[in-house]
Amino acid sequence: MSDNDHSPRFAPGSQRADGGYEFSWQLTSCRFTDPVILQIPPGDVLPVVFVPGIMGSNLRSKGSKRKPARPVWQLDNSRHWNWVGSLKDKPLNLATSMMMASAGKRQGLLHPDLVEVDRGGAVPGKAAGSVYDVKRYADRGWGEVGEGSYHGFLLWLEQVLN
Repeated sequence: MSDNDHSPRFAPGSQRADGGYEFSWQLTSCRFTDPVILQIPPGDVLPVVFVPGIMGSNLRSKGSKRKPARPVWQLDNSRHWNWVGSLKDKPLNLATSMMMASAGKRQGLLHPDLVEVDRGGAVPGKAAGSVYDVKRYADRGWGEVGEGSYHGFLLWLEQVLN
């Protein structure tokens, strides 16, 4: 920043998972005496709860002492485990493997008592709206929903509503 620059200075901030705000700023030269602005969104909150259908949720098997948990239904554009336990790329392989499996195999694999929501799915790699640190997406549970189905829409909501 030059001595002649009189534009307002804003401290970058983000909303924590608990709803509070945090800001970061590095000390500057004493010759800058203008205030640093901490911009906090309005106090009125319109909660938006987004609930994807079961087909849009990433699922994993429940782990045990003998068998670690592993993804069984993951709609990320990255890698996932298919129903026979081998690593594949892209959700198309998930759809193909499920179509090729028998109804009994699918029922056993996706039985409600044997699976749980997988929080370890992909999260967006770019900040939007009130999110300045992409680590916040995981805190908010964005890894639970399918990347290809929902991330674009959720990023749009984040940008428009914040």
